[in-house]
Amino acid sequence: MKLKIAGSGGMFLIPNPFCNCPVCREARIKRGRYERLGPSLYIEDIGMLIDMPEDIAVACDRQGITRIEYLSISHKDPDHTRGMRIVEPLGYDCIADRGTPIQFIALPEVADDINA
Repeated sequence: MKLKIAGSGGMFLIPNPFCNCPVCREARIKRGRYERLGPSLYIEDIGMLIDMPEDIAVACDRQGITRIEYLSISHKDPDHTRGMRIVEPLGYDCIADRGTPIQFIALPEVADDINA
């Protein structure tokens, strides 16, 4: 199984544009592996994206993720769900006005939280 860590940060991206702490200052200078996006994991073999933080579009672009067949959310905290609007249209072809829904997989209690 091939996994990609699309984002490994916490609830705030690093560097945060409004923060002047030592960690954010260092990340602005060094870039690359010092920058962190919100938490997300991609299982390449089956095209499954787990968790969708706000910056999921940037994370997918950085990691070369172009195919998503399954979505999953570990829990409903905003840093895991705010990017859902970004991935919603992936299963829909706006020009043809039709689509293939993307499978959503979650634990029952997480699905209940999302549906509430």
